[in-house]
Amino acid sequence: MQNFLSKSFLLVAVVLFASCDYSDVEVRSVREIKIEKLDTDGIEINANMKVYNPNNYKIRVTHTDADLFLDGRQAGKAKLLSKVVIPANFDDFINVKVRTDFTAGSMQLIPIIIGASVKRSLNVKVKGEAKARTFIIGKKFDFEYEHKANF
Repeated sequence: MQNFLSKSFLLVAVVLFASCDYSDVEVRSVREIKIEKLDTDGIEINANMKVYNPNNYKIRVTHTDADLFLDGRQAGKAKLLSKVVIPANFDDFINVKVRTDFTAGSMQLIPIIIGASVKRSLNVKVKGEAKARTFIIGKKFDFEYEHKANF
């Protein structure tokens, strides 16, 4: 009986997942990027991004493996401060917070940080991959975005 239940559960799971149609989530635009904190240890960025999720289920972005560049120089790895949940059938703005702790050798960034504080702007580029999940299905996708941030 237990063997029959296990096989039945597996068959139902296969049918359900086969019927799930996944469409890629798109980042359509970024309305603004704010530098929340900038010091010699790192940078915190708050981005307001327009995201399109055509799927009938919510998607959770759980992890990023991305490089942050400030005025063309690599600053370190960008990490999500919290998971991002994109609702089902969504086409609107969502808030994303990221933190980067500067890597060893980031002393070359000090002139950029000083210059940014004077001119009150900084060219920010993020490039890498993100991991998204829905139910038990996960997917990785590449992204790249560049923006001139004012603060």
